[in-house]
Amino acid sequence: MSNPSNHPLSRYVDSASSAPVFCLRARPQFSPLDVNVAFLARSGWNQSVDRLRFHIRQDSKIPADHPIAHVMSQLDPHLLIRRLDRDEDRFISVHASVQGEIVVLSNHAEFARECFQGIFLECPPSFHTVDDFEVTEEWKGDDQTKGLFAGRLAGAQGWDPSHNIPENIQQSLTKPNGHLRSPTTDRLLRCHDEPLKLS
Repeated sequence: MSNPSNHPLSRYVDSASSAPVFCLRARPQFSPLDVNVAFLARSGWNQSVDRLRFHIRQDSKIPADHPIAHVMSQLDPHLLIRRLDRDEDRFISVHASVQGEIVVLSNHAEFARECFQGIFLECPPSFHTVDDFEVTEEWKGDDQTKGLFAGRLAGAQGWDPSHNIPENIQQSLTKPNGHLRSPTTDRLLRCHDEPLKLS
């Protein structure tokens, strides 16, 4: 069965959905592996949603019968990069293990390729090309891959304001009263559409 180049993110909310996940696997033939943080900044990084994390080994608290429990129990320490582009309805999860394999999961094949290229290719100081990697691509429909992707997507999407949330928490999701201050610079920060004000 052929797959389109992308699927709506809404199809991954339902665990019974048949939407597959695009999987790009790459193994570098060199070390060390450079990460182009400048690309992430240029590509619309949203600090409240997107993540650049290093996961250490720890016991999983996921129920044993959950589809991703088996996957999580086998994960070694790894670098995780996730990006949610709400405007274009696309999401990627990039997992780089300490063994060297990079796995990019996405609902959008071209977004996965673009991000892999921007994060890992033509990056100083070595400027490696795709020829320096062993790369495979496929659409995967197994429960473990879909569960892992859906879990990471849910983490990026956060709370749905339509859910039944206590009133005091619901109010904090709307426009705050007053101004917020940066804990590091003590500057006043932007509150929704208000201009940034410096103290």
